[in-house]
Amino acid sequence: MVWDEKKPSIIRCAKMMAMTPDAVYEELQSYGKYIDDDGSYHSFRYDEDLEKQLLGRKDPLINLGLAEYGAVKPVAVYLWNLGSQGDGDEKDKAAIRLALLRNPHHLDGFGNDAFGVVPMAELAQILNSENRWEIEAAMTNPGAKKLLGQLMNRKEPFNAIPEPKYLSLLYAAGRNPSLRDDDSSEHGPDMYAMDIQKGIVSLLETYPVTEDSLEAFHMLLSAINPEHAAFPEKDPRPIFARWQKLQVSEKLNKKYEERLGRFTSMEFKDEFICLMASLYGVYSSQGKAVNLGGLDDPDPVMRYCHYGRKTMKPEEMEKAWTKDQEAFIFAVLHGYSVASDQQRAVIENHLRGTHQIRLYYKRIKNARWRQREGYPPVRAVTTDGQDLLESLSDYTDKPTGDSLRLQKIEQQIPLLTAQNARTQKFLEWGLVILVVLLVIVVKRIW
Repeated sequence: MVWDEKKPSIIRCAKMMAMTPDAVYEELQSYGKYIDDDGSYHSFRYDEDLEKQLLGRKDPLINLGLAEYGAVKPVAVYLWNLGSQGDGDEKDKAAIRLALLRNPHHLDGFGNDAFGVVPMAELAQILNSENRWEIEAAMTNPGAKKLLGQLMNRKEPFNAIPEPKYLSLLYAAGRNPSLRDDDSSEHGPDMYAMDIQKGIVSLLETYPVTEDSLEAFHMLLSAINPEHAAFPEKDPRPIFARWQKLQVSEKLNKKYEERLGRFTSMEFKDEFICLMASLYGVYSSQGKAVNLGGLDDPDPVMRYCHYGRKTMKPEEMEKAWTKDQEAFIFAVLHGYSVASDQQRAVIENHLRGTHQIRLYYKRIKNARWRQREGYPPVRAVTTDGQDLLESLSDYTDKPTGDSLRLQKIEQQIPLLTAQNARTQKFLEWGLVILVVLLVIVVKRIW
């Protein structure tokens, strides 16, 4: 069935009421995609009559489809109560609860007493339980941006979560795609995204510094989009210092013995400091941005601040590479100097190892300029860089024959332009010399 607003609801209802449960479930998948394609999880494309009539069939598979893909709140409330307190097979009830926790369509963000159709008290019980499936479903729900803000700022239901459990929730949140989203536009800022990013800075400033939290925050900072990192509202150097003081045990060092850092050969703590500095090396003071460090700063941490939060010229990037090598690449990939072809060429020439190549791919894929251009395929700007991208198993933008030829032409344009400029200058000087010679010859004749 083609889902659009042209077909009357009564026709859809009649058709789906006559279908088998398997066929209805498949149609509900398409229905959910139709709702999502509206550009928002909180779309008004839902069909209330359809969902209520399907609910009346009281079929377990149809109920599961409504829980997974539906968007009508009264239907979802009924299903949640059915999955929590109703009669029936325990596996069916558990599946309905899990489907509702994963469904983003009910998370409109309004009100503080519920997570979609799940009462906040029940959500707190889930988060404190050992049911990892339900915890994962709630924390990775792509519509749960408000919940992530509550997590990062330790608001209800996270204000009473013990430390080990809290870190496990951070790991789960790191897998939520909305952690990287910021839907700010000309209509206004994305307040939920801002709440998440400010909360992360607050956690770095106040959360107990341990080896466990070091690993959790490394994961968390690696998961966010560097372009959306919040400006700290005060000098972040005390934050850097409190993490630098951590004495790492031999056990943790041994854990990363073969691959000391996740993206570099730096020690794990040093790599985390580099990551943190590259994201938060600029802060807001009296309404103005204050950048820390510089290209020639004697403190490497301050240089990482500069690499991440300042836009660098290609020649400056080469100088930074000479000084800090892979630490520079790691920091700059969490910064702003990835927009121009010249900047990217410097980076591509110095990428080392699968982890850095994958990080480069992710950084370009999520870049704001790419969003403005309508998400074109991710391509390198050098031949060697493209070979590196295509070496990744998760690289999904491999060019076709036609696009490869177009890419080669695009790469030749700067060379042809330069050659054309040289030719034009040669012709201009040739013309000048010819005119001079003509003048001399005319004078001699006369």
